[in-house]
Amino acid sequence: MNVIDEYKTMMLDEIKFDLSLKRADFTSVLLNLTHDYNKSVAVRNHNAFAGKDIWFVGRKQWDKRGAVGTYHYEDIHYADCWDTFLLHKPDGPIICVENVGGPQQVSLGSFDLPANSIFVYGEEKVGIPQDILDSADYILSIPQFGSVRSLNVSVASGIIMYEYRRQHSL
Repeated sequence: MNVIDEYKTMMLDEIKFDLSLKRADFTSVLLNLTHDYNKSVAVRNHNAFAGKDIWFVGRKQWDKRGAVGTYHYEDIHYADCWDTFLLHKPDGPIICVENVGGPQQVSLGSFDLPANSIFVYGEEKVGIPQDILDSADYILSIPQFGSVRSLNVSVASGIIMYEYRRQHSL
C-alpha cells in the first residue's frame, strides 16, 4: 500500500474520511479519448495535493498503473462527452491547461488561480479540442524555457495542483 505512515493501519473508509478533511476546492478533468498512461499519474498527483474530485471525459476505462492505487481514495466521476460533463460540473471557472497562445491565454507565473477551479487537462498527442477551449473561462499556460513545445499531462497537472495549493492553503 503506497500511503503515508499514519494511514498504514487504517481501513479504506477511514483514509477517505481523513482525506475529506484535507481536500482543496479544485477539480481535475482528464480528457480520456486515447487511453494514454499519463492520466493515471495525474490521478496520483490529484491525490498527493488532495483535490476535491476527478472527472474523466470520454472513455470510462483508463490505465490505472501509474496511479499506484491512489484512485481508491478519490471521488472519480465519468462523463461520456464534454456536453455531459457541463451538465454535471461543479461550480467554478473552467481553466484549460494548454500552450496554444492567443489573447485568452494567461501564464501561470502571473495568474491568481481562482477558488473552485476546474482544471482541464488534454490528451497527450492532440491536446484539448477547440470546442472545449472555446468554453473555458481561462486558458492557462505553464512557462517553459527549453525547446519542448509542451509538458505531458502528468507533469503539467502536478505543477498546476501544487501552485493551487501554494496559493490557497500552504
